[in-house]
Amino acid sequence: MFIRDFLEIGHWAAVVVQLALALVAACASYYLIELPFLRRRKAYERLRATKADTEGARLRLPSRRTAAHRFTLHGQGSRE
Repeated sequence: MFIRDFLEIGHWAAVVVQLALALVAACASYYLIELPFLRRRKAYERLRATKADTEGARLRLPSRRTAAHRFTLHGQGSRE
């Protein structure tokens, strides 16, 4: 609505301009905000994998299923 009044263009032309501006904003958001965090995440995962490989012989990480997972909140064991 604001663009149509500001540029003095028709309704459909304003819709096209608004869609183009939304696409530009989405691309800018992806490249300027999301992509740097995705790169950091990959770098962190590589660092973690390398650290786990070097410490793997000395340090055994617990499996996902530990004794704590076998008990419910009420203190009764699950029937697995």
